[in-house]
Amino acid sequence: MTRTQVQLDGPRLRARRRELGLTLNELAELLRQNAGIEVSFQSIHAYEKGTRSPRVRTFLHLCEVLGVGPQELVTIEGGL
Repeated sequence: MTRTQVQLDGPRLRARRRELGLTLNELAELLRQNAGIEVSFQSIHAYEKGTRSPRVRTFLHLCEVLGVGPQELVTIEGGL
């Protein structure tokens, strides 16, 4: 049986942040202001590098702040 893995796509996250002209600090501040989520710029950097994964709540708010659907920031590996 093949297991399906859903993982944040760091390069897509970085590309969308840059497309919006946001720094890591600015994105962290938007999350704090709009969602009340305290995420450091270092954590966002780690998400982009793929060395750390956000919690589901943080991920959903990242999508909201960046104006994208969750499917745009994930990679699905394996069968469905």
